[in-house]
Amino acid sequence: MTLSNRFKNTVDPSVLKNRKIALYTRFLDDPGEEKLAYIIGAILGHHHQLELTELIYTACKEFVMNSTKAAIKRIVYDEMKLGSDGVEPDQEEFMRNFKSSILSQKFTYFKEKMKEKRIQTKISFDFNSDRLIVRVSNNFALLPKEESRIREKFQLARGYDNLPQFFLHHADETEGAGLGITLVGILMSQYGMDRRLLTIYSEPKTNFTVARLEIPFVASYKSKRVLFEEILSRENLTREDLRNSWSLGAV
Repeated sequence: MTLSNRFKNTVDPSVLKNRKIALYTRFLDDPGEEKLAYIIGAILGHHHQLELTELIYTACKEFVMNSTKAAIKRIVYDEMKLGSDGVEPDQEEFMRNFKSSILSQKFTYFKEKMKEKRIQTKISFDFNSDRLIVRVSNNFALLPKEESRIREKFQLARGYDNLPQFFLHHADETEGAGLGITLVGILMSQYGMDRRLLTIYSEPKTNFTVARLEIPFVASYKSKRVLFEEILSRENLTREDLRNSWSLGAV
């Protein structure tokens, strides 16, 4: 696919003026990947940060894939509940049905279901000369088990500095062993970045789940997390109060 001049003429002026850019998708197909790559390349090229391309492109793709997978899980879960008079399905039975559905159904089926349920993923880029903030969000909140699993994977990823080392110990685990989170965390470490610049959180009130990646462009930049800790140390606030006032909600 060759990107249209209309698309480029929308992206390029936004990059030059540091205006936020958003891309919406359900499945990140080849045309979607090409658009994503163009946006990332345009932003990083303009700010002389092209060496960060692999990290940001990989993170976006992984988080969109996770979002799509979570959406399909919800579709299968709802269909199982409807088929059993509203009874909560057994977890093992659910996973069997989920994997079977992935193998037997065409993606067009799930794409239509997502459209019907108004499920979509938004990739947004907020940037200036100091930093880039990438947010990949979908319009449903994390389930408790999903949130717990994400916390586990964050902890697991901190124990590894490279992927071969991780594969050596976890290559045979199910569901990819949280490879998306682990991969992005390891890449951040290899770029010399604090892995805490990546947060994944739910906003139950607005029914959104967000993966947020904050990338400094200059050494003097203070991340939101650093500012959070600085304010916490000098203000008479609890961590929870300050988090709520910032709507940080970090996992």
